[in-house]
Amino acid sequence: MGRTEQRESAPPLYSPLRRLVANHPMVAFLVIAFGFGWISLIPILLAENGFGVLSIELPLTVVQTLATVLGLALLAFLVTAATGGTCPHVSSPAGSWTITHRSRRSPPLHSNTFS
Repeated sequence: MGRTEQRESAPPLYSPLRRLVANHPMVAFLVIAFGFGWISLIPILLAENGFGVLSIELPLTVVQTLATVLGLALLAFLVTAATGGTCPHVSSPAGSWTITHRSRRSPPLHSNTFS
């Protein structure tokens, strides 16, 4: 009698932080976004047009907009990558590769969605 051996693939070893983010992606996103939002304000507050500690003057609107948009986009990409592109509450995965691939495609020029 032949005995078949089944090999189970070992689960990949991830850091505890990545597992925490993968298990609770929305909470992780909100906590990190809140922290990043306040940290991104530190250079603005320390500039000459803030408390005057630094001897540079930062344009408030430009710096704050760039920090917010780039920070949140990068954060969303990192949380998506940490979850492996899957969400425990949604059945269809949309990984970070898929997001990157979709962002490079251009929309059709003759869209009839509003007709």
